[in-house]
Amino acid sequence: FGASVIHGFPPGPVPDDVVEQMRGKQVAFAPALTAYLELDRLLGHEQALEDPLLELTVRPDVLASYRSEQELWSEFRPDLELARQRRDSMLQSVLRLSQAGVRILATTDSGFGPGTFQGYSSHALQSWYERAGLDAWTRLAAATTWPASLLGRHVGFTAGDAADFVALEHNPLDHAENTRRIAWVMRRGTLVDRVALLPDLTRGDYLP
Repeated sequence: FGASVIHGFPPGPVPDDVVEQMRGKQVAFAPALTAYLELDRLLGHEQALEDPLLELTVRPDVLASYRSEQELWSEFRPDLELARQRRDSMLQSVLRLSQAGVRILATTDSGFGPGTFQGYSSHALQSWYERAGLDAWTRLAAATTWPASLLGRHVGFTAGDAADFVALEHNPLDHAENTRRIAWVMRRGTLVDRVALLPDLTRGDYLP
């Protein structure tokens, strides 16, 4: 392959020979799930749009633009149709690759297209991995230890390791939704003021 990671949204099941080559050459797969599937999940679904994390980090007028499919920009409709056509096949391919020994990595494509948002999409992807049937340790590793390993960065809890941690209120192995229940975040040994990181949702005008 000549690559360490393949990123994308295949049009159908991944061929057996490709699966074997990826496994043999230790090429990871970063599926573009949130880039396609979240738009369909959010669009016109009031309960999904009332997610507390979205309300904290995305402006109300931006969220309002997702309340009706009729208001969707024509440029985004092809991606929406692709998502609806390929969703089941894509989720099956993610599980199949994982079971074959291919490492699955988390990539949110935040800012790349509609339905992706900084922070929120990382948690949404955990839910899609859970829905695909990945076991809990695999979906968590996809967002933590495996990307670090790919970048040559060692993570752990021994002396000399980077002191970057997220403490959760509930066990993320029980349910993907539990990754949202964050108690505190530590970065380079210092507790992060998460409130100070919240965006200013009052600036400027949003022109869809």
